[in-house]
Amino acid sequence: MATAPAEPLEVATASVIHPLDVVPHAEGVVARYLQITDEIGERGGDDAQRIASVVTPDWLPRERDGFADYAANAIRTIGRTRFDHFAVQSARLTAHGEVEVAVFLCVDSSSVWVIDVTAPEPPEDLVEWLENPDAPEPDEVSWDVWAQYAEEAHARPGHREPILVWLLGSDVTSLRVDSTENWLGAHPCEQSP
Repeated sequence: MATAPAEPLEVATASVIHPLDVVPHAEGVVARYLQITDEIGERGGDDAQRIASVVTPDWLPRERDGFADYAANAIRTIGRTRFDHFAVQSARLTAHGEVEVAVFLCVDSSSVWVIDVTAPEPPEDLVEWLENPDAPEPDEVSWDVWAQYAEEAHARPGHREPILVWLLGSDVTSLRVDSTENWLGAHPCEQSP
């Protein structure tokens, strides 16, 4: 009686990765990716190569093109991007032996303002409020100053949106962003976190 070779069974068994095993690594990569994106945005797209530490070589040109738009449009950002409702949708080994992970999240850039690169530096208390989710609500005087600054800087605030992020790596500890896309299905992002 012939027996099946062990290798295909090992490959089949190894091709399943439990999503809970990748959550800390995937969440860390996504957090770092958003942080670096904000930092490059603050500089008007300068030093875009920094994003290479958290994206795959295949995705890097798309990121560079996006940051080149900052310079072309003479814009920069202030504030910090946040995320919530983070959920691993799938985790598997590819035919090439790489770990591929799909994660859903609500990306909240409502505390990120796109401003003209020639705009004066924003009020410090405005930046603190945009960067700190626990900052107290400002008083009327601050609101008035910030509204005036927003008008001068041609500020455009971001918004919350559902995003699917694909991560790829040789193992779960080396995951990098391989692509991002808007989530088209039902999602909780219209709700406050």
